[in-house]
Amino acid sequence: MLEYKLNSMQTRNKPCCLLLLCVSLVALSFSFNAFADTVNAASASAARQKTMSKLPDWSGIWVVKGTTRTLDPSGKTLRYNEEWLNRLDEEDRKHGTKRDSLTLTCVAGFPRLLAMPYPFAIMITPEEVLIHYAHREVRRIYTDGREHPAVEELWPNAWGDSIGHWEGDTLVISTISTKPDLWIDSTGATLSAQAEITERISMINHGHLKNEITVDDPTSLDKPWKFTRLYRRTFATDIVDEQCDFGSIKKSK
Repeated sequence: MLEYKLNSMQTRNKPCCLLLLCVSLVALSFSFNAFADTVNAASASAARQKTMSKLPDWSGIWVVKGTTRTLDPSGKTLRYNEEWLNRLDEEDRKHGTKRDSLTLTCVAGFPRLLAMPYPFAIMITPEEVLIHYAHREVRRIYTDGREHPAVEELWPNAWGDSIGHWEGDTLVISTISTKPDLWIDSTGATLSAQAEITERISMINHGHLKNEITVDDPTSLDKPWKFTRLYRRTFATDIVDEQCDFGSIKKSK
């Protein structure tokens, strides 16, 4: 009789034991997955920190050196082809200086920003480089290995589409899809929508950056345009964003 009761109790307890075993296995599986996620996250973080440690330190506030009237510090004018010169003459007759992006929208845009007197800061991460200008304009250069979008997916804008990569401590940037109606400097010069601007930015010493610039635009230029701009580190510790007087812009229209 006692043996029957014991067997009966063991039979009734088997489902409970199986349930407890399943619950334990599930909990163990969740714990293992959580541990694996933690290890992977720690590994990814360590790899990112290692990559960050290899990137140059361009912290601080920078300003351009030399003239800010022309994009090329030498003051040389662009060698346009005849077709583009005729287009510029026609636009000047229609619009005059009112088509300048600064007088219309307070936007300098790219590549004009390369010669503007605005202080700027450079923020570097493995995935992208951000250049923040005091006039509330920001350039975003992707360094995560992506390519430029397909032509049909490009959206021309004031700062273009920028991708870059590192060659040692030199940042190499390719920018396309800028707006062709924006001035590239105070002279009123413009480029076509097919222009590509290549930059090679490197540090000369602790207080100076060098930007070797090549503008390739077969639509408007006779040949690629090459020049170098220098920038110096200032003693400023922060950027004070300038305000744009949209009231005066409205009155000038």
